Amino acid sequence: TMLVRAQGFHVKEVDVLPGMRLSLQSHEKRAEHWIVIAGEASVTRGDEDLTLKPNESIFLPIGVRHRLENRG
Repeated sequence: TMLVRAQGFHVKEVDVLPGMRLSLQSHEKRAEHWIVIAGEASVTRGDEDLTLKPNESIFLPIGVRHRLENRG
């Protein structure tokens, strides 16, 4: 769900159902900053596999492959 769209940034809400994940992707023209609101997120960032809990965040630099997964 698009929450805010302004010049230079977008704020989106992404719900990932248990057992689901987003596709592995990278972006050549933008970085991303993800914040976990609820639950537990498994994040792939390059060669790293990380787990984020509510109120934790992660920065995804331009060109780095990334994915969000809900293993719950």
